[in-house]
Amino acid sequence: MEKELQKDSKELLSQRIEREIEKLIRSGEIPVGGKLPTEQQFCDQFSVSRNAIRPALKSLSARGLVRIVKGSGVYVNEIDPKSVTEPIDLFFEMSNTSDLILHTIHMRQLVEPEVASVAAMKRTDEHLKKMELNLELMNNCPLYDLDREAEIDREFHSTVSDAAGNPVVNLLMEPIYKLITKYKLRVFAKSEQLVTQEARDLMMSLHQSIYEAIKAKDGREAFFLMREHIKLTESNYLKSLKVDDK
Repeated sequence: MEKELQKDSKELLSQRIEREIEKLIRSGEIPVGGKLPTEQQFCDQFSVSRNAIRPALKSLSARGLVRIVKGSGVYVNEIDPKSVTEPIDLFFEMSNTSDLILHTIHMRQLVEPEVASVAAMKRTDEHLKKMELNLELMNNCPLYDLDREAEIDREFHSTVSDAAGNPVVNLLMEPIYKLITKYKLRVFAKSEQLVTQEARDLMMSLHQSIYEAIKAKDGREAFFLMREHIKLTESNYLKSLKVDDK
């Protein structure tokens, strides 16, 4: 059936076609794994030339909604977590404002204590082993190896999130945890006053205590310890802003 495209002078014809094809995919009219109509069929459907169809398909492919198989056709992709989180990762990587980091820390204060509480109830022995190894790695990490410390820190929080047993939590929190590396470098790389063994020991103590609470299946204790930990994160970040002002 022919489709009459809505006219909008601010939007290219190929963009309007892209939007219409995306509607077909979102509605399920073309299911995951399904093959899209041919270029000629789209030309007939939308009453346009191939020069308008091809950019639309290339854009859909670049966004991960479809895959173009040479000699076969165009197919609807199955959306995986990576394709969902990559745009968020890019947003955080390209943003460089203190407000964004502070808002992110505040979001963690709202979410992570509850995640830790649930993790205490649902963790497995495998999660505990991962946290034990993580604590050992952090303890052996050189004090000024901020990149490595940030990665180990991220892995600890990611493991706690995974232990909560909710894949949606993992999906939403993973881009936030990846921001830990950016946060660590912004906070500690600018001032040796903040890179101290005392600060490392305090962070290690909180990680150890969170682990012990999760191991003991003490959700209430895990909640309050994680809240204290993220409050410390906020405090360190605010200190770093004062250093920037000097």
